[in-house]
Amino acid sequence: MSGFTYNGVHSDDMMVWFAPGADFRWFGDPEYENYEIDVPWHHGGHFYGSKVKIRTFVLKCYFEEITQAQREAIRRWLRRDTKGRLVFDDKPFVYWNVRVSKSVPGQMYHDHDLYSGTLEITFTAHDPFGYLTRKYNTGTETDDAADYCGLIPQSQMPAAPTTLGQYFNVYNPGTEPCGMNLRISGSVNNPIMFLNETNTTRCIIRSLPTSNVILDIDADIGMSKVFASAQATTGEVAFAYHDRGFVRLEPGMNSIRIMEQNASGNWQARYSLSINSISVDYRPRIL
Repeated sequence: MSGFTYNGVHSDDMMVWFAPGADFRWFGDPEYENYEIDVPWHHGGHFYGSKVKIRTFVLKCYFEEITQAQREAIRRWLRRDTKGRLVFDDKPFVYWNVRVSKSVPGQMYHDHDLYSGTLEITFTAHDPFGYLTRKYNTGTETDDAADYCGLIPQSQMPAAPTTLGQYFNVYNPGTEPCGMNLRISGSVNNPIMFLNETNTTRCIIRSLPTSNVILDIDADIGMSKVFASAQATTGEVAFAYHDRGFVRLEPGMNSIRIMEQNASGNWQARYSLSINSISVDYRPRIL
């Protein structure tokens, strides 16, 4: 018997049982929506791109001999429009951000104040990607994550960026591109650029905040903030430091080069940039 965790609560704790059928799809076969236009008086048309469509998970569940209070607890747990992470026991290495879009009771049996019946739950992932819960394998895992993505042993992961380096590597174990979030502090007299030589995406920074204030550039939400220290949990929006662009990571190894703009306006290897701290983060995802 398999189960799932939604919004931090496991189905077993709610006396709800889920057994995925042979046709239940965890990954693969995503639905796409194409953007195209037909051109009058010409053969065919033009393709402008595509996107991954919203994903839904329909879970056929059942419960046996539960009380009225337990029925109400299930109803509150699956209240329409609640949202949270969805994790399946069979695939504990990935989660989806979902909402409950439908919870439909099926057949119901009532005997001596105890209820048994079926329940169909529809979870909707408006962000259709599943996110890995780890970036590498430690060697103690027992799941089948390697069958679905590019997770590698921790010993094979590239070293973290250093304050003196001119480039660093980032390994994305997901099957899809994702954003690279950058946190940096230091001082510089010229604009600097972080260039992903794997796909040419780049992030250009005009300047850095003073002292040890952290500049945080979040590619996932397209925003830059400053934090008073590395330990601070809240920051202030600060667009003045970030010029343009965000680094995207391709699946697999990515080579990031740090460059600096010279007086002639050309980009070259960093020469005056002084970095006090630097770190990157990212959320590997799969379809």
